[in-house]
Amino acid sequence: MEQKNDNEDKKVKKWLIILALLYVLVISLKCIFGSWWNIVLLILILCTTIWCYKRKKNLQTHKRGTFLIIFFSLLLAWKVIPCAWHTHLTIVEETPEDQKQRELEEEAALKKFGEEHKTAQDEPDALAAKREAEEKNKPQSKPEPKPERPVYNFKEDKDCSDFSNSTEATAFMKASKTAGFGDHRLDYNHDGIACN
Repeated sequence: MEQKNDNEDKKVKKWLIILALLYVLVISLKCIFGSWWNIVLLILILCTTIWCYKRKKNLQTHKRGTFLIIFFSLLLAWKVIPCAWHTHLTIVEETPEDQKQRELEEEAALKKFGEEHKTAQDEPDALAAKREAEEKNKPQSKPEPKPERPVYNFKEDKDCSDFSNSTEATAFMKASKTAGFGDHRLDYNHDGIACN
């Protein structure tokens, strides 16, 4: 029975350690990829490790490479550890006051966004109303009177010399035909155009 409990305790501890390491890894990766300087250091560490591995494989000395790896790792740790600690504190130590403050800030941001959105919607309406008011206040231009048709006396016999041009003679001829008075012999060649 005790052995079973010991085995279960070991499994629980093992999983807790794995979860803690994953948590540290995720926070560290967030800090590493949050800065270009940290990314460059990580690339330098990887390149130096590959270089050392190839030299060791060829039975050459790799002490200088090992020294560089340790140096770059210390620089990276110097940058990442404070960032990871600050991130951890931010995640873990959020107090109820911080939560309320964050909620108030979110509400204020939403309210500001709503006001800006409403203002943006009201602006076109205000401009349209202003234009409408300006159009109403403009003095109304009187419509140009339509040219009146000339009043013809169809009973009077007309000749081409009585008209100033062929268009006027054609209009008279068509109106006379419509009224039932004939074409007054204005269309000599019977093409529908008078006095051409």
